[in-house]
Amino acid sequence: PAFIDRVKEYVIKAIREAKVNSGWLRPNSAYEEAFLKFVDNLLKDEKDNEFLESFRQFQHKIKHYGVFNSLSKTLLKITSPGLPDIYQGTELLDLSLVDPDNRRPVDYEKRKAFLAEIKRKVEGDILCFISEMMDSPEDGKIKMFLIYQALKARGEHLEIFQREIIKKYRFLAV
Repeated sequence: PAFIDRVKEYVIKAIREAKVNSGWLRPNSAYEEAFLKFVDNLLKDEKDNEFLESFRQFQHKIKHYGVFNSLSKTLLKITSPGLPDIYQGTELLDLSLVDPDNRRPVDYEKRKAFLAEIKRKVEGDILCFISEMMDSPEDGKIKMFLIYQALKARGEHLEIFQREIIKKYRFLAV
């Protein structure tokens, strides 16, 4: 139910910001209620919900690629010129929607525990640790590991990221 409520909040925001059949200043409650009922039916966790079953199968096929997409974007962000911007709470894989969903409380204790574990385990068999994290990437620990390692490398090679070096970059026309 919490996930469905999050999707409903997103849908209302999207409908109102589209300003086609409803809006923030003139909400169309009948139109919005119809959409909310649609979301309920779409995400109803029942055996005869063909959409949800089909979606779950599809999600299972692509989730691995989503993890690598997130890791790739994170590494690019950290190794690109300038200061990397990591939003509060996105140190782990973040499956938030837009406002207000992305403003949920951050579990700092979980992040502290993961970071302590990462710092401890990188001193041992790092390949085994990476394999272990990739076996269950849903917890997001692999992303925090990547951020930790990339920021550590960035700190060890500051000269690469100094303004004088960045000025020498040749930007590609696209």
